[in-house]
Amino acid sequence: MRGLQLYIYFAVVVIVLIISIKYNNTENLHLCNLTNKLTLDDVPKNIIMVVTGEITPFVAENIESLKAKNKNWKLHLYRDMDIEPFIYQHYNSDVVTVYKSINPLYGAARADFFRYLALYALGGVYLDSKSSCEYPLDETVLSGDVDIILWNSGHRFPNIHCECSPHPQDEFCNWVLIAPQHSPLIKQVIDDVIYNLRNKNGSGWDILKITGPHQFTSSICSLLTQYKWSMRNEKQSGFVYCRDEDEYRRQNKSIRRKHWSELKEPIILANV
Repeated sequence: MRGLQLYIYFAVVVIVLIISIKYNNTENLHLCNLTNKLTLDDVPKNIIMVVTGEITPFVAENIESLKAKNKNWKLHLYRDMDIEPFIYQHYNSDVVTVYKSINPLYGAARADFFRYLALYALGGVYLDSKSSCEYPLDETVLSGDVDIILWNSGHRFPNIHCECSPHPQDEFCNWVLIAPQHSPLIKQVIDDVIYNLRNKNGSGWDILKITGPHQFTSSICSLLTQYKWSMRNEKQSGFVYCRDEDEYRRQNKSIRRKHWSELKEPIILANV
């Protein structure tokens, strides 16, 4: 009889342990999703670039230079005709509708939104079409036990306040982004930009807070206390915003492309 009691006792203990392990594993899986255990060591060798409108000689030369420096990386160059099929493939028709609601005059806003979508779906390194790196990406700081590397732009704005940042009023760059595939940090940015595109509007400089670096900074700051992260100046990692801004702007004007800051038309179209 005593032997049967011991057997039942140990059986109950084993069952409790199994349930406990299963519960804790579920919690840990949930925690992994929250804290993004995929770190920069897991970044795929993808270079993501977006060009809306015509490719100028300046941008074409920049792209070829980037490819030559990074032959073991896959360059994904997305043009206007590639974007909607990509969103259909990786997301759904609702996200396509949100993308199409952005006024085509604001190619920069469309590029903002799409860079987040592409980076979340593929993982890798995003660079603006005018931006580059001084050294091959394999030689830059792309590894380590952190979830994301952020670049301090050095531009200070009174409407930005990120308490966990050493520079609370500085925006983070969104012209260079590095993240593993399916980063929840990037997903937060996507969710917030979609909300803005459905509920806000503006023109010109308002692009910064609807799709651009102001919103990117706000989204990221809301989660930084949950993640391992580091912040650098872009020059510390060899990234270059634009090697010749005057020439870049001159060539854009030659194809009659206004800078988004000069536009008065609404960013978001009605009845799309």
